[in-house]
Amino acid sequence: VEHWQAKGLVTAYVPLPLVAETLRDTKRRYQEHPLAAFSSDSFPAPTDATATEALESAIAEWDKARPVDVLFYGAPNHRRARIRNQLQEAAEGKDLRIVFSMRYDLFGERREREIIRAKVVLNLHYYEGASLEVHRIHHLLAHGKAIVSERSADPQLDETYEKRGAVFFASEESLVADVLALLEDAITRLRLEQNSLGLAQELAWDTELLETGLELARTR
Repeated sequence: VEHWQAKGLVTAYVPLPLVAETLRDTKRRYQEHPLAAFSSDSFPAPTDATATEALESAIAEWDKARPVDVLFYGAPNHRRARIRNQLQEAAEGKDLRIVFSMRYDLFGERREREIIRAKVVLNLHYYEGASLEVHRIHHLLAHGKAIVSERSADPQLDETYEKRGAVFFASEESLVADVLALLEDAITRLRLEQNSLGLAQELAWDTELLETGLELARTR
């Protein structure tokens, strides 16, 4: 289901226990993020050499766990294939692993593993001037990923994510160059990851309230 308000969607389709577990997992991912120890409301930069060295070490270790440099998964079409070809051409000669899964063969646990292993995950529209694929965005936010998305037909919706530093937006014309630059900037990527997790927490329901609601639902 791509949209919660899609016709035909009824309450019975929403697996609430699974939602609760997903929210718990989001909190755990945020708490275990290597930058969490350095964060505050303003996310100040470390000021002493020891803190700087610790931050750089955490970033290096976190980056090693992401052997896939760029990941995209989705239905195939000419515009997505064109962006893939442009990215592969621009990356020629660089030691980069670029994965475009457009054969309907990346689902379930395998897809989740690939998401975890990716440095950058792309959100590419199927159609020109499409709406923002929030279903995809929110799933990646919960994973705490560095997301690069094309701008959508709704600038205000884009701004909701962009102003929080949770999604990096690019035009189709600049996307390839922006992705390659981001791969060279580990600190910016990991800040994107932290912001993604932080926004995912804000967008998620409070797990205690959700669990109370689930208990009430069971007793009815």
